[in-house]
Parts: sequence; C-alpha cells; structure tokens
Amino acid sequence: MNKLLNTTLTVTILLTALLASSCKKQPDKELSYEGVYFTYPSYWDVETEQLDEDVFYISCTEKFSKSTIFLVQFALYERDGEELIESYLETLEESFSVEKEPLKYGKFGGYDCLYVKYKMERFREKAYGIVYVFSAGEKSILAVKQSKRDYELKHEKYNNIEKSFRASEPDVSETATE
Repeated sequence: MNKLLNTTLTVTILLTALLASSCKKQPDKELSYEGVYFTYPSYWDVETEQLDEDVFYISCTEKFSKSTIFLVQFALYERDGEELIESYLETLEESFSVEKEPLKYGKFGGYDCLYVKYKMERFREKAYGIVYVFSAGEKSILAVKQSKRDYELKHEKYNNIEKSFRASEPDVSETATE
C-alpha cells in the first residue's frame, strides 16, 4: 500500500513538473522582410507577399484565434497617409459595417503616425482594430492591429511587435556604367 502511494505521488509530481515546463512562454520569433523588421509571438503564423513591384504585404495571425491579426502593407515610395487609411477602411466596408473614430496623431513604436480606431461588424461577428500610417524614410507603411476584443489591442503580444518594429531604407546600390 505504501509503495503504491509513493509511486502515485511520484507520477503526480512528474506530470505536474512536465505540464508546468511545457506552459513556459516560448521565445518570440523575428521577421525580416524587404527592410521591415519586428518580433512576433512564436505561436503566430506569418505570411509575406509582394503585391506589386514596389508594394509588399505581411500578415500575422494568432494560431488559436484567427481574428487576432497584425497586418503590414508598405510601399517603397511615399503616399498620403489619410488616403491610405481611407482606402483600407473602404475595403473593410465592402464586407462589414464599420464604425470609426476620428483620425488622430500618435506613435507606432518609434514612429510618428496617423491612426484610426474602428469597430467592424457583420451578422454576429465583431472585431476591433487600429490602423496606423507612417513614413520610414521613403517607405509608406500601413499597420493594422485587430482582434475580437478591444482590450486585446493593448496586449503584450501587440506591444512587443510595435516596440520592435523598424524599417530600413531600401538597399539601392547603383552601379555607374560608362
């Protein structure tokens, strides 16, 4: 009886230790794509795409909640920030009812930006988001944080992406020919 109790206790302790060690926070991953860099949670899926010669797209989604997303679209030339935000929101309005707050000035990471908070709905689906627009050198960058719950937009996973976000100048090395 004592031997069975000791074995059960030992197995319980080992299982608890194994479970606790598997629940530790996984290290963030780093993305570097066409001069845009940031870290993101290791449990997110990331896709990149070149939309045009000078326009690129990054989509990050949480594996367990496909409505938790971070999007980046950037062009290697300067574009009007207000137009970019309006264009993005108009695209959403094609499929959703969108309520938006007034345009504001603020910060995204270390960049001065324009941003708009919004709520989108369709049937019983709701999502909350913030769309940011800023310039980094010659790049025009549109970044979107979106989730089912508005308070999640302030979550550490988004804060880490925002704090680590940086964009470098395009590597233009022209060779003179005679």
